[in-house]
Amino acid sequence: MSESTKNKVIDFLANILVIGIGILVAYACYVCSSYFFGNSSNTESNHTQRKSSSSSGAINPSSRHYDPIDEDEPSEDDVYYENCSEARADGAESIRKGEPGYREELDRDGDGIACEPWHGR
Repeated sequence: MSESTKNKVIDFLANILVIGIGILVAYACYVCSSYFFGNSSNTESNHTQRKSSSSSGAINPSSRHYDPIDEDEPSEDDVYYENCSEARADGAESIRKGEPGYREELDRDGDGIACEPWHGR
């Protein structure tokens, strides 16, 4: 292989390396900004909630407003649902972050609302 061909190959590989490093830096900036500043597409204010009622006319208990007193200390009112089927069986769906029974594991799309009904969106 001639000297000029070797130099062209080295230049080509160096350019690919620089582009790859640039992509990694851009991705790292994106991830850090999402971590520190939140993801603007997952805001709770953009989500509307429909109140559902049972045949008896009772409104879904998870759709009422909940004002947590102190989230650090567990109380007798703490609710734990193993999964969304268990929550729905208890009459709770669309459990908002901060309400009894909410856990991140039950919030599949990460929008702050757990056990949302699926409407084929």
